[in-house]
Amino acid sequence: YAGLTTEHAAVRTGVGLFDVSHMGEFRVWGRGAPEALNQLVTGDVAQMAVGQALYTLLCRDDGGIVDDLIVYRMAKDNYFICVNAGNSAKDAAWMSDRLSSDKATHFEDVSALYAQIAIQGPRSFDLISQAVATPLNMLPYYHAVEAKVFGTPCIVARTGYTGELGYEIYLPSDQARRIWLGLTEAGQPYAVQPCGLGARDTLRVEVGFGLYGQDMDENHNALDSGLAWTVNFDKPSFNGKAALEALRTQDTFPKLVGYTSAIGPVPRSGHAIFDGENSNRQIGIVTSGIPSPTVGNRVGFCRLERPFCKTGTTVWIDVRGKRVPVETTGRIFYTKGTAKAALPSGSLNNS
Repeated sequence: YAGLTTEHAAVRTGVGLFDVSHMGEFRVWGRGAPEALNQLVTGDVAQMAVGQALYTLLCRDDGGIVDDLIVYRMAKDNYFICVNAGNSAKDAAWMSDRLSSDKATHFEDVSALYAQIAIQGPRSFDLISQAVATPLNMLPYYHAVEAKVFGTPCIVARTGYTGELGYEIYLPSDQARRIWLGLTEAGQPYAVQPCGLGARDTLRVEVGFGLYGQDMDENHNALDSGLAWTVNFDKPSFNGKAALEALRTQDTFPKLVGYTSAIGPVPRSGHAIFDGENSNRQIGIVTSGIPSPTVGNRVGFCRLERPFCKTGTTVWIDVRGKRVPVETTGRIFYTKGTAKAALPSGSLNNS
């Protein structure tokens, strides 16, 4: 829309608007839904409060990640799920196949019915307050509510992929254009900036969020993808639990770590990593890499052999035939995001 750097800065300092209608949406409901869904994901969806959201994983029996997703508990026995666009058909087949034998649980792929608009940035509350009649100032981070946006029933979630205060609106697909234009107009006093997926990528890397297909996939698991925190090992059972428990006891697998460099070309996903400038020994691979608009350095994630994961270790990335030295770090490069910021109390100035 306006260039990646401009769009990125708008989200870090003001408010950006993303059309993410390519994402997939499912519903799982029925009296058996909490228990049945709990067998498929690594988190504990049965213990979620109504209105709560949970970032979690679908895993194969061997622990490989089928997808990462967000589960919203909209009622006691009713869940709304957002999945990655490229995995939507695969996820629908995978989940419906495993839920089909449970007559108390129902599954539906409702992706065609929904569009999704993300409002992200420190001023996102100001903007959404012009569009939603339901007070959202008390909506906690990672919670959702059913609310009307410009008069249209929607699901409004305080979630996002940028590290900033933000909302993701799940809306009827036939209302997407009207609501997008309404938000664009209502956001003029806040200098709202439409943003593309390039800015979405740089924003998510800066705050340590992984991307399916790069930082995780079916050939990698929660433990070597930096997602062990999403796994509730206290649950009696879930798909992939035995494999993940075995891996956890070995604790020798490669790890996903961050890296940073102030010089040289920008490493990208798939670039090989070596233990020296002239060495032929590959010790890892870049999974995500960006020139960080906020931090100023080249930053990203890489999967490395254990001996090289200690923070401050120098390794060498082959960027189109040129060896670039980088230093290993944690995976979070920007820590001043407003995602969990407290909101003003009182009534909203809504339309």
